[in-house]
Amino acid sequence: MEWKPYDFVPFPDRCVRALCPGHHRFASYTGTLECELHLLRPLQVGSGFSDFVKTRQGAEVLAACHAGVEREGKRLHVIPGSSLKGALRSLTEAISYSCLRITNDKVRAFVPNRPNRCTRVDELCPACRIFGMTGPRGESYQGNVQIPDVVMPEGTKAVLTRIPILWTPARVKNGLPRSYLGGKREARGRKFYYHGKIASGPDARVVLKEGQSFKATLHFNNLDAALMGVLLTAMGLHPAHRFPVKMGAGKPVGMGSVEIKLLSTTLRNAEAGRLGVGARLLEGQELEKWVEECCREAEKQGLLFCEGLEKVAAILAREELDRREMPGGPY
Repeated sequence: MEWKPYDFVPFPDRCVRALCPGHHRFASYTGTLECELHLLRPLQVGSGFSDFVKTRQGAEVLAACHAGVEREGKRLHVIPGSSLKGALRSLTEAISYSCLRITNDKVRAFVPNRPNRCTRVDELCPACRIFGMTGPRGESYQGNVQIPDVVMPEGTKAVLTRIPILWTPARVKNGLPRSYLGGKREARGRKFYYHGKIASGPDARVVLKEGQSFKATLHFNNLDAALMGVLLTAMGLHPAHRFPVKMGAGKPVGMGSVEIKLLSTTLRNAEAGRLGVGARLLEGQELEKWVEECCREAEKQGLLFCEGLEKVAAILAREELDRREMPGGPY
């Protein structure tokens, strides 16, 4: 094939670091984001095991299963909060002046003169301030965003689909495949997959059917307006750069396209207290105005990496959903 189902977002040339917000005081924004996850393409977050599943014709096939939990004796599908959090962190690192978390020395050699990963709580990049970090000398930070699992209600439609067999990127002795390198044999950037039409193949999987929507809640504490702007931008909610995110399995063949819609926000400031007295609910136009203000503050404080944001928005453009035919074989 002539094209790859992915492209690269360039690395920033610097990292904006500051003291972590902390958890010991009640300041800045604290509250919740009530969201809706709309599945634009089938979604699967693997459970790590396979089982025999009946097809419409009555035959049984071995298929990779979606993650689930037991509730009152019933097996319910779930989107793990850790999966959503990981997807948002990857986007945050790409669209902001954040560090490059590489621990492999062979790979690090291909990204010279780029910001090393954060190791101290008094010098954290935007991504590490929001999501936390683990330092090499036992100095760690929990982060200021928590995302619970999204448990699917009864009646959620899970279907059997077949996609091409997925392979890991080509392994090479010196660190990175040749296609990942640009001029001067340096890494081209962070890899993100396009949206597109799902490809078919022999690999059977149980997935959440596209077209469904599920409620999700994000909890945040002690984030100022600029860091909130970075988080909202990574969710695809920046007024000038909207895009659906990609998460879960099968991203190279068109799976995992999810649109995040912000329904409401509950804010509790220092005067409101930790019990939420006097909490402020934002909806409609007031919510849109708050999102705009936060994104503008992130730009004003120089936290957003504009070149990276524009590239991410181009790769993850919603228009690509019905424009691109994803590869049906090895690439």
